[in-house]
Amino acid sequence: MKNTKIQAKNYCLLMFELIASILIIFIHIRFPGKIGYAIECVARFGVPFFFIISGFFLFSPGDTKQVIRAKIKKKILRLLILTTFAEIVCFSTNIILNYKDISVFVRDFTSVSKYLFLILFNVPIYECGQHLWFLYALLYSYLFFYIFPTLLQPKKIMLGIIASLTIVSVILQVRSYAFDINVFGKPISNFAFYRNWFLTGLPFISFGAFIRTKENVLSEINLSFACIASVICIVLAVLEFYFYDKFYNANRVQFSCSNILLCVFFFAIALKKPLLFSNFKLFNLGGNWTKFIYIIHPLLIDSFALLSLSSKIIRYVEPFFIVALSIGFSLVIFFINKSLLSMISKHSKSKT
Repeated sequence: MKNTKIQAKNYCLLMFELIASILIIFIHIRFPGKIGYAIECVARFGVPFFFIISGFFLFSPGDTKQVIRAKIKKKILRLLILTTFAEIVCFSTNIILNYKDISVFVRDFTSVSKYLFLILFNVPIYECGQHLWFLYALLYSYLFFYIFPTLLQPKKIMLGIIASLTIVSVILQVRSYAFDINVFGKPISNFAFYRNWFLTGLPFISFGAFIRTKENVLSEINLSFACIASVICIVLAVLEFYFYDKFYNANRVQFSCSNILLCVFFFAIALKKPLLFSNFKLFNLGGNWTKFIYIIHPLLIDSFALLSLSSKIIRYVEPFFIVALSIGFSLVIFFINKSLLSMISKHSKSKT
C-alpha cells in the first residue's frame, strides 16, 4: 500500500511547481540588469505550467461524463474556498496600504467598471491583488469544462482549442502594446485581452488534458534528450522575448512559444522520474502548500516596498528574502488550514 501511494505522487512535478512559484516571484520583484531580464524570460513558463498541471489532473482517460463532472465539482469548491481566502487577504492588505488615503480603497471598491472588468476579463479589483487573475481564469475554465465535459475527450477538438487560442493569445500579446485600449469608456491594460480564462486558461488546461492522454508517449522520451531540450528552450525563451521587445516594443509579454515547449519537456522529465525528489521532506506534509506562495508573495513585496530600500545590494538580496518569507508564510498557512480541516472533520464525525 505504501509503495502504491508513493508511485501515485509525482515528486518531480512538485519540484517543478515549486521552482515555477519561485521564478514567478522573480518576475514580480526582478533582479537588476540583464540577469533580471534573462531570469524573467525563463520564469514566464510558470503561468502556462500551472494551467497545464491543472488540466493534467482534471480527468483520467476513460472517465465518463459523470465522473469528469464530479471531479471538476470538487476542484471548483476547493478553488472557491482558496479564492475567497485570497480575496480576504488582498482586501485587508489594500486597506492597510491605503490607510493614509482611504478614498483610493473606496474608489476601487465601488467602481462598477472594476467589477465588469473582473467578470469579463478576470482583472482583479485591487492593485495589490492583480495576481489573482489566475484563480479566476482557472475557475472560469473549470466551469466551462463542467458544462462541456466531453470536450476533454476528443483529441482533435482539444488540439483545435489549444492551437487556435494559443496563436491568438501570442499575437495579442505582441501587437496589443501598440494600441491604447478603452472599454466602457475606461482605459484597460492590454494584459486583460490575453491574460484571462479564454486565451490563457482554456488552451493550457486543454493542453494539460491532452498531455494526460499522451502520458505514455512523453514518459518514453529519452531523459538526456529531455534535459538538453529544456536547456535549449531556456536559451530560446530569452532570445524570443528579446525579439518581441526589440522589434515590437512588447516588453511584458506573458509567455513565449519557447516557454510552452519548456513545459512539455519538464513534463517529460517528471513522468520519466516521478520519484526524483521523494526525499524532499516538504513534499511529504500531506498536501500541496506551494499554491499559497502564489497568493501571498505580492503582498509581501508591497509590504517590503514600504521600507523604500533602494541600494544595488538590496535589489539583489530582496528577491531571495521575499522567496524565503513566501515559503515560510505559505507553510504556516498550510498548517493552519490543515488543522482547521482536521478539526472540522473530527467535529462532523463526533456529531454522527
